[in-house]
Amino acid sequence: MNAATNQMNMWEQKYHDITELYVLADELLATVETAANPEMQLGLVEQLVETIGESTDVLGEEYIALCQGNPASKKTAKTKIEGALRKVYVAIGDFGTR
Repeated sequence: MNAATNQMNMWEQKYHDITELYVLADELLATVETAANPEMQLGLVEQLVETIGESTDVLGEEYIALCQGNPASKKTAKTKIEGALRKVYVAIGDFGTR
């Protein structure tokens, strides 16, 4: 039972790590409220926040499916996860250049 509990705690921690991306998106949106020019700041962070949210949704869904042992998702999970992460990296890169 202890091994199962440890495994479950590890899975929960990894899921929590994934959902921390939502916190990042919220923190980016919070910069709009305190910016000297909120409209301009929103223009800067909007696409990044949207991409982080969409990618986090994919990562969370795929992680849950893998933890549940869904054989159908094992075939496509790697591609979906890589795609979601790639979108975030590209969005961060684009944000950095702006």
